[in-house]
Amino acid sequence: MGNKSKNIKKKKSSVKKSEIDFSQMPISDVFNILAGSNRNKQKEKEGSWMVESVGDHQWMFVEPRELREVYDDFDYGCILLEEGEVTKAEKLLRKVVRKAPLHIDALHHLAIIQDVKGETEEARKLWTKGVEAGRSALTKKIKPGDLFEWGWIENRPYLRCLDGLATRTLQDGDTAQAMSMFEELLSFNPNDNQGVREDLVEIYLEQNELKKAVELCRKYKDDILVGVSYGYPLTLFKLGKREQASKMIKKVIKKSPKIAKELFKKSHKKPKSEMPGYLAVGSWDEAYIYWQRYGKFWDAEALEWLRTEANKNPK
Repeated sequence: MGNKSKNIKKKKSSVKKSEIDFSQMPISDVFNILAGSNRNKQKEKEGSWMVESVGDHQWMFVEPRELREVYDDFDYGCILLEEGEVTKAEKLLRKVVRKAPLHIDALHHLAIIQDVKGETEEARKLWTKGVEAGRSALTKKIKPGDLFEWGWIENRPYLRCLDGLATRTLQDGDTAQAMSMFEELLSFNPNDNQGVREDLVEIYLEQNELKKAVELCRKYKDDILVGVSYGYPLTLFKLGKREQASKMIKKVIKKSPKIAKELFKKSHKKPKSEMPGYLAVGSWDEAYIYWQRYGKFWDAEALEWLRTEANKNPK
């Protein structure tokens, strides 16, 4: 994709699962399971997951031996899912889980299917089973701050599954539990390839945990994710740090002007996406989704402040 890859990012949880079109979902970006996994077999143990050290305070999951037997079925099930053959994919993935009950990725993808179908309780059970399978491998050797980074493909099934469960838990109304899971994800993988920092900013604002929000946003200063870049000055403003907030918001508006313009609108109409399943940085689609998620935090006072700052440097 050349330089275009810098201007495109995958839509996160702002997209309702009921709106997902499986046939439009690139397998390399959504499922990340056919991308040449090394599939470590050196310390496999039948019936359980393990972890092994890959550096100072860095770890990698090691899958159970029986997952070897279902590689082909699992990969083909994901291909079917990508092609929109959801019923066939579900049947094949259930076959995988029967043969390998602790296949975290298969459980995760089955959960997605059930969630889209509206079977949210079944989805939660599947995600929970996958997360419990991964957590069973976390021994006393794992200390706070230890990493399970996304760069190790073997870690991705657990990270994906935990993200799925956290999102479902949040949608079910258990904000505190969801927040804990998102924080665990960010602790394990600070590079945050999954974009959970936006979820946490939203939760912190919802719960009026402004100091937590500021601390999080500070770690990802100048973030490409607008939930964070706009969240930082907004939180500073709410904390009464107006001078610092104003200095920062000028840069943010210049970088992402359509977000502010969308917030100023009297009515909001969803734009037609040019690339279904993706979100172009700087697009009206991105601005609309920001308003959907974060518009409720921009009260009259904050909007008036934003308008004043925007008018100082009109584009």
